Amino acid sequence: MDKSTETFDAHLNRYELQERIGSGGMAVVYKAFDKQLKRTVAIKILHEHLAADESFRERFEREAQFIASLNHPNIMQIFDFTSREIGDSSMFCMMMPYLPGTTLADELKAAEKKNTRLSQDRISKIGRDLTSALDYAHSHGMIHRDVKPANVLFDDRGRAILTDFGIARLAQGSTLTAEGLIVGTPAYMSPEQATGEDLDGRSDMYSLAVILFEMIAGRLPYPSDGSASVLVKHLNDPVPSISEFLESRNPELDLFFRKALAKSAADRFQTADDMRQAFEDAYCDDTAIASPVSTSDHHTPATVMFANPSITPKDNEQHTTATRIVQTLSTTIVQPVKKNPIGILALAIAAIALLLVARFTQQPAAVLPEEGTPTTAVVENDNSSMTGSLYFETDFGNGDDSGMWELADSSGVEHEIDGNSLVLRNMQDRIASTTLFATDYTYSDVDISLAGQVDVDSHPPSAYGIVFRYVDSGNYYVFAVDGQGRYGLWRRAVVDGSAQWIQLHEGNDWIIDSHVNAIGESNALRVVTIGEEIRGYVNGNLLITAHDDALGEGNIGIYTGSTSAANTIVVVSDYAVGPVVPEDEETKANSMTLEN
Repeated sequence: MDKSTETFDAHLNRYELQERIGSGGMAVVYKAFDKQLKRTVAIKILHEHLAADESFRERFEREAQFIASLNHPNIMQIFDFTSREIGDSSMFCMMMPYLPGTTLADELKAAEKKNTRLSQDRISKIGRDLTSALDYAHSHGMIHRDVKPANVLFDDRGRAILTDFGIARLAQGSTLTAEGLIVGTPAYMSPEQATGEDLDGRSDMYSLAVILFEMIAGRLPYPSDGSASVLVKHLNDPVPSISEFLESRNPELDLFFRKALAKSAADRFQTADDMRQAFEDAYCDDTAIASPVSTSDHHTPATVMFANPSITPKDNEQHTTATRIVQTLSTTIVQPVKKNPIGILALAIAAIALLLVARFTQQPAAVLPEEGTPTTAVVENDNSSMTGSLYFETDFGNGDDSGMWELADSSGVEHEIDGNSLVLRNMQDRIASTTLFATDYTYSDVDISLAGQVDVDSHPPSAYGIVFRYVDSGNYYVFAVDGQGRYGLWRRAVVDGSAQWIQLHEGNDWIIDSHVNAIGESNALRVVTIGEEIRGYVNGNLLITAHDDALGEGNIGIYTGSTSAANTIVVVSDYAVGPVVPEDEETKANSMTLEN
């Protein structure tokens, strides 16, 4: 029997210590028997060298007081706590339920030895349990500060229990750790914890995100040798793609971790419940791991046109897709309107936190390649924008010069003027929809701009963009962005009798780029075509220049792409068409941008 046991028996004979079951940086834990209540308990006894430190003693007592007041099925309950003065020293103890099961750290080590991983159901349940525990604790003003697998126990029903709030303190009003003391486990520390900043619940959520990543990938996002050197990785290294460790890519899960492990707490989920919901949507929902979207084999893209009934359509124009009139134009040419460039500048400098480092499950109407490395584009800012006289411009307002709008729906695609925007709802799964503008007019060299966004109620991989040189449903170009901060350029073409997507950008699938805002944020898209050259801009930045001479001219319009979740809502606030201005002339012209 060690000294702690002898001292304990002498001063707290209500409990009979049976065996030592664990030890941490602050305390040693024993299995014991409560002789009064006739039950087995676990007792944590503060290390003697810490008990001599006044700050640790205060922290221990406050931990016991606050945890004892908590009542949540996924937080270790405190039955009782006590302290005893023993000569010149003190002994501090907490009594809690005894859980004979393993810790999450034990399960991860066992899986590693067997070269396996925890099941998806198991990970999902643990994620729900721990986010629920943190949500409750944070709502009561308590943060944990050391969320890690070793502090996750399991009861006899397999329920995850978060324990050892031994280094927690109240989120406000405490000075116990205000002297610059940093406590925690480096492999799971948030960037702000590593630098000694004031913490809130978002630090715990970062640590939990590390655990979720480790359970799914079978390794930490930032491998650690046990030293504090891993903190540099938490502070500086980009978030790795979880898809690299999966049998099939899951872009939504990549997006989840990109946000959950963001360097800045402001860019992460703001509550544990928000994090839980996002994790369930990305990992636990079947739609998140469904096969890539394809419309070429099973669906006919819905084409909705802006038409002028006073002009006879081209005789050779045969639309094989559904056609409905949604706009009546009273004029097709308007004078240029100078607009404030600040709006587009604001978008350019507002870098998004939701960046995705894996491929998209939905290329426009096509199945993506199964393998490939995502390409991250690095470009210089190009602040050029539309100049000179415009052929047409609309902000979809009630007083718009384009005249009355006739709203019509077709092939599952709904259209509505909502305030000063055109709302397109693509509610069929895996549908590529092209909404054409004034089909009586074709364009070769042209400058097209669109301002829009993926609505926050949409499935995040939803996409939208500019359609140009549209000949028919099997031949046109699309420059598009999606709700996950990516862009791409494709040509729709008929090959061997089958419509396919031909990728015109380098790299695989979609390209992640910090200039592209994610779901719920507006993007200003621009396409400039000059002969076989195609230039694509997002928020004033030239992201791609490609050359393709397959299609020389055609109609223009708006593209929307739905996913397997069949929930795509795109809001377009501005659309403009104009002639191409020579580069030297464009440089001298006043910058004109789409208002957001």
